[in-house]
Amino acid sequence: MKTDKDDRVDQQEVYTQISQGIRLDTTEISLVILSTAIAAIGLVQGSEVVIIGAMVIAPLLKPNMALAVATTFGDLSLAIRTIKVGLTEIVISLLLSIWLGILVPVNLGMSEIAIRTSVNLSDVVLAFASGVAGAISLTVDEQKAVVGVMVSVALLPPLVVLGMLIGSQLWQPAIETAVLVSTNIVCLNLAAIATFWLRDVRPQQWWQKFQASKITGIATIFWLVILAVLISIIFMFQFDKMNVNHIF
Repeated sequence: MKTDKDDRVDQQEVYTQISQGIRLDTTEISLVILSTAIAAIGLVQGSEVVIIGAMVIAPLLKPNMALAVATTFGDLSLAIRTIKVGLTEIVISLLLSIWLGILVPVNLGMSEIAIRTSVNLSDVVLAFASGVAGAISLTVDEQKAVVGVMVSVALLPPLVVLGMLIGSQLWQPAIETAVLVSTNIVCLNLAAIATFWLRDVRPQQWWQKFQASKITGIATIFWLVILAVLISIIFMFQFDKMNVNHIF
């Protein structure tokens, strides 16, 4: 009988899989463009099915998980390469979304867009869950497509909404959506780092483990500080909305 331990992937195998797979080629760029365009159509049409289709092909799993792996292994060169790839994909998706928002101006009455123009603590929980799922998928024999959807739930639709709001010059909701996107990225990485650490996905030699532990600690503190700031902003948004609702 196959056990959970039998399904575990060797630490070095996880590292090799990630380090060799993180790259920005025409295929990755094409998937970013296609997933962004499909997500935008789904958002405007209010179609959850179309949005899910965009999530399936969105190549957003690898950069987030690769950065967490680079952190737990203390590999600065992989971290830098991963950040470049991840930021490039985000910029491509954002710029395309802005252009689409200019061509097809959106309004806050569109249901799938409206629900992503506010941020609350449940979004933090969703992002953490997505990060844990993404990390576990790399350490056990699981289907990556399902996990890719989970990660995209927390990142792709809000990112596309942000671009379309900017393109439509809806600045106030765009600010809150930007906080949502930022919170999701931070939570994804924190959750993945914690999961890799708990599953002992890190160097096994003591001198390598010591160096990796220092880098992991610094990165974790960095993410936690940013998350604390973002959560404070979220509470400010909610407090303002409570005051507005109280007035009216």
